[in-house]
Amino acid sequence: FILLVYRFIDWKPKKWHYYYFDFCYWCNFLSWFYVLLRPHDKTVFTILFFNATGPMLNYFILLKAKLIFQNNQSLTGFIMHYLPGIFVMRLRWYNTDTSGPFPLSEAFDEMVAGAGWRGQAKFFLMGFAFYAAWYVMYYVMVFFLLNKRIKKKSNETMYFYLISVVKSFNGFIFCLGEKWAPEM
Repeated sequence: FILLVYRFIDWKPKKWHYYYFDFCYWCNFLSWFYVLLRPHDKTVFTILFFNATGPMLNYFILLKAKLIFQNNQSLTGFIMHYLPGIFVMRLRWYNTDTSGPFPLSEAFDEMVAGAGWRGQAKFFLMGFAFYAAWYVMYYVMVFFLLNKRIKKKSNETMYFYLISVVKSFNGFIFCLGEKWAPEM
């Protein structure tokens, strides 16, 4: 939390604060919600597990980021993208602490074993729904509600960063033409 507050203070003058709309922040807020408010809620855990071990762990692969301990941005990026995944993996397979607020690993084993294919599909759809909700929010905020403001003030977003700096994404983003690039 402290690193994210510091990051916002550092990023606001650089006009990078719209990065806070990115999925990694959305997923971190979900992990805080789970830890602080709903530690026994297996549905929230399932949604968090799906997203923290799926889309979040692609950060270093997609953006070729590096972990540099003396660099605050690098360290914050690593903690933000990997800590939720490490946390849920630890809870899912190695939680034997009966005094803690979280369900034991056996409870998750029973939940998954008793779910069947319909239950597994439900777990997947709940996780995907969370991701889809973020996508719709991001799309509406960045390309409709705040688009003129972002461009007028020359603020940076992940989309504009990808098309201007990380050129390897342009083949995918512009594969259907410039008109459909935001959707891609």
